[in-house]
Amino acid sequence: MSSYLIFAYGGVGLCGIGVFGFILHTHLLRRLIAFNLLGSGTFLILVGLSQSGRGEADYIPQA
Repeated sequence: MSSYLIFAYGGVGLCGIGVFGFILHTHLLRRLIAFNLLGSGTFLILVGLSQSGRGEADYIPQA
């Protein structure tokens, strides 16, 4: 398993936790933290999937 897939799977996990927390909680601050987790997970997915199989980064999705 390469490092870019680990980043992508970690991002999917963070997005899942963020969506679950956003749906579950009614308190505004907890929803804001869950939304922040969702955004961080999205960033990790983009970084993880933007790398090619050779280990070189494709800078277009990261921009």
